[in-house]
Amino acid sequence: PLFQGVVTGSHFINLFVVFYSGMAALTLYRSKRKRKYMREGRKGIEAMKRYCKLAGINAIPLYMVMTAEYQTFKRDAPRCKKSFDTAIATLAKSGLIHLEALACERAGDFMAVDQKDNFWSQTYYNRAQLRYLEWGATAKAEQMNENHNLQNFQYHNKQESTGSNPMS
Repeated sequence: PLFQGVVTGSHFINLFVVFYSGMAALTLYRSKRKRKYMREGRKGIEAMKRYCKLAGINAIPLYMVMTAEYQTFKRDAPRCKKSFDTAIATLAKSGLIHLEALACERAGDFMAVDQKDNFWSQTYYNRAQLRYLEWGATAKAEQMNENHNLQNFQYHNKQESTGSNPMS
């Protein structure tokens, strides 16, 4: 089990263990469709919900991302998109740009794969790539460029040579 040994409220790092384990389980469920992964994902969401009561401000945006990811399986696109948008805005306000990037990437995957919506998937992917660049994760930004044929990375390289800022 993914959450065995995680003691709720003991350490700040456990919050991220629960988050990433839960997200991994939900991602595995998406690709393998094995119920055990969905069960583990739900356990992660429940554990994160408990963290919201204990660690509040740090746990809430993570819980929101996990909930949005879980909603992708319910096939309610407007509600799911709204959940992702709320989570992304909360992460942006919190200054957690690496998690904002992850949430944008997951929202882009949902829009591309489940909804076949190229406009919104590219919008989310572009924002994710910009946030990864802002965070300094250039290899991840390059990977997104290769996987999704994005244009932001070219702008970033141009910024370095001209001094212009694509984030403005």
